[in-house]
Amino acid sequence: VLASLQQVYSLLRVKQTTLRRRVEQWWICCLFGLQLGAVLFWQSDAHSSLLTVFALLLIGLTGLTAALRLRDARYGYVGLASLVFVTLITTRQVLDPVWSYAAIAILFMCMAWVMHMLYYRLRTRSTSLRLFVMISAMSLLGLSLLLALMSSNSGYIAGIFGVATLHMLLASYLWRLVYAQLAATIMTLIALTALSWMINLEAAWRPLFIGGAGATLHMIMLFVQSHDRQYNRALLAFAVAQMSIGVTIIGGIWQQTLVTQLTCGLLL
Repeated sequence: VLASLQQVYSLLRVKQTTLRRRVEQWWICCLFGLQLGAVLFWQSDAHSSLLTVFALLLIGLTGLTAALRLRDARYGYVGLASLVFVTLITTRQVLDPVWSYAAIAILFMCMAWVMHMLYYRLRTRSTSLRLFVMISAMSLLGLSLLLALMSSNSGYIAGIFGVATLHMLLASYLWRLVYAQLAATIMTLIALTALSWMINLEAAWRPLFIGGAGATLHMIMLFVQSHDRQYNRALLAFAVAQMSIGVTIIGGIWQQTLVTQLTCGLLL
């Protein structure tokens, strides 16, 4: 608490002169380290989780305040890290009953979509601010996918990876990153794999289902993006569709089922 009050005092004293600004920034960074170090002193306490959440909230608020006051988006990453750890500690150690990994994954997915919409609102602002929002969205999305995999529930994995695919497709337009579609492709194949497990599809038919559905979805994407002036979008969708078909053929040709082999041969 004292370190946070000192940070607020330092932020109020910040001047726009280069020397004064550097001194106060150095002092604020040292206080961040002091705040993190203070967490170690109450780990043996019965209410350590609550105290840690309180400390992380103070760190996050002062980090965001410093970002606004100093007009430096780099301090916002302190607030982002605090948000992540506060969410994890609160849902897994403070709340009763404890949240499942799937529920936390959905929560992080919602946060990622909020950042996605925030980027749309801030698309005309400074580059550093937009970069911070983009990295925040990607970090929250990555945590959501990781927690979905940790849940070991094929239904949740299929659903969350499916929503993440839509997220990356929209991001490829909003962030002007064509190759974000490659990440969307991987997420699509993982979602289809989880879906094949959820519906208890026989092992002999899984490669055909995953590759065929993946190729179909990407050929639809090719048709939708064929009007786009960025021709590499359409070429990328076509290449991915062909790779999906290749996965189907390679996986299915080794199956012992005659129907699967004939279907893969027809697809070839």
